[in-house]
Amino acid sequence: MDSGVDGYACFACHNQKSLQPMSNNPGLLLDEFEELKRRILQSKWGHTELAPILAFPNEITMLIFNLACDRSRLLFRQRSTAFGHFEEQEQHISEGAQELTISHVCHAWREISLDYSVLWSTINHFPKSPVGRLTDRLTTYLARAQANLMDLWAHVSGLDDLQCLLKILQLCSSRWRRISLTFDEHSMCRLPTRTVQLKRLKIFRNLETFDIYHPGGVDIGVDIDLMTESGQICTMATIGPRLTSLRVDHRLFLQSLRLRAPKIHQNCLSHLQLESGSATAQRLPWSSFLLILAEFTKLVSLSLSSLIFDPPRRRPRIGEINAIVAPNLQYFRCADKEVAVWMWLYFRAPRLKFLTFNRVTLRDHHLRNFRYVVHDMHEQIFPSLETLTFANCFFHFVLSADGMRPIIDATRNITHLKISGSPSTLGAQETPIHWMSQVMPQEKVWPHLDTISIAWRRPIANADKEKPLANADTEIASVSLERMTERMRLLNQRCVLRTFNYLAREWKVKNHLQLPSVPGEAATGFWLTEWPPVDNTNFHWTSETSFAS
Repeated sequence: MDSGVDGYACFACHNQKSLQPMSNNPGLLLDEFEELKRRILQSKWGHTELAPILAFPNEITMLIFNLACDRSRLLFRQRSTAFGHFEEQEQHISEGAQELTISHVCHAWREISLDYSVLWSTINHFPKSPVGRLTDRLTTYLARAQANLMDLWAHVSGLDDLQCLLKILQLCSSRWRRISLTFDEHSMCRLPTRTVQLKRLKIFRNLETFDIYHPGGVDIGVDIDLMTESGQICTMATIGPRLTSLRVDHRLFLQSLRLRAPKIHQNCLSHLQLESGSATAQRLPWSSFLLILAEFTKLVSLSLSSLIFDPPRRRPRIGEINAIVAPNLQYFRCADKEVAVWMWLYFRAPRLKFLTFNRVTLRDHHLRNFRYVVHDMHEQIFPSLETLTFANCFFHFVLSADGMRPIIDATRNITHLKISGSPSTLGAQETPIHWMSQVMPQEKVWPHLDTISIAWRRPIANADKEKPLANADTEIASVSLERMTERMRLLNQRCVLRTFNYLAREWKVKNHLQLPSVPGEAATGFWLTEWPPVDNTNFHWTSETSFAS
């Protein structure tokens, strides 16, 4: 079949007589050429791959605008394992509001962007921008966002910023959905008191996520109540009826707990992370930990980023132990050494799936004295536990493996064991893998275990993954492999080993073993568990730096 172009050419050839008069009239000839071009283009439009794109639908354009204004680099869900790039990423995203740039490109884009209310529902404030500009921008953004709730990402560089933010937040207290405040590391430690009364402040009634972080902690003193700027913001956030995700300094949280009128809405809070930026900060009494478990029954995830709680004042007797049940808790991350020791007596979580210990020290004389209590109740402690993680932990069980037994009994049902850290800080006999074989074949330790993930972080001095490991690193790697092989032989049970590829190569060379090729974790970093547990936590990326291996 002849193409449309050939047809037009033949038509022109067979109609030379009709074209002859046009040669005397250039205008008619140009009109004929234009008609020919139109018919050629019309023929090509029949093929999708040749059809020109004259304009995007507004829905597609809005989607592109939304991607251009993506704030995911502020969230830890889109984090990079190269920690040095975090500050650069945040600085890059703060250099200018992309929605403002888009709205100034042309009249068409401005019309579309101004009609797209979601584009204006997030407002950022960083130290380079004057605080006064934030007030002006907020008025504009509120109008353009229409009925959408607002998200605020603010970096606080000083007391003036904080006071201004408090006023701004109060201007439209019912419009906030997320508030994320990060303090400058060198800003201030002690916040002065104010005379503003709590009854004059407005509650954030639609707030779902509140996130406040100070790298050095917030020193609010012992006798100072909630009359601080950060304390007031925290109070107004925590008593909001729709708050589901909260990340806050543990002392501010405790003072919010003590506020009885109005009280925190325990029925909504499902994600809680307590921070303690200062190693010398005053710790909370052990009863506060039990209070959190008892009152916040809807908690799904709980994270303790550092040493927050004091131990119990005295060792309880067996008949005096009243364990607290957290009925909905599924994810628990603990970097508090006191909680790691005492939780086995006081803490029950029937739906807990992921348990992570980070930077804690476990000693046999801490746990051995109440191992029989835990053994008798192990089926009631964490019956649904699937994944147990030890990250950068130190183990000192010099006498026997009995010190580890409370942990083994309480986590009996796990199917996945994760161990990460630096081999140079551990001995070959100081890992859970060693204890698994030490009590065999008398009993099955973690009988349902089918996967072990080992992530020994290579020291910086030996960061080249093509070079052999140091002797200490090679020793612990070899011992781990030997223990796993022994376990599989005694139990006649297959177990999957996941590790870095370079570790597998070292084991092959040293032991002349033919190991199957198993894809390892990312070579640039190892993140402990799949986190966040759900998609709506939306904390700032600094929330994960305490739990990175």
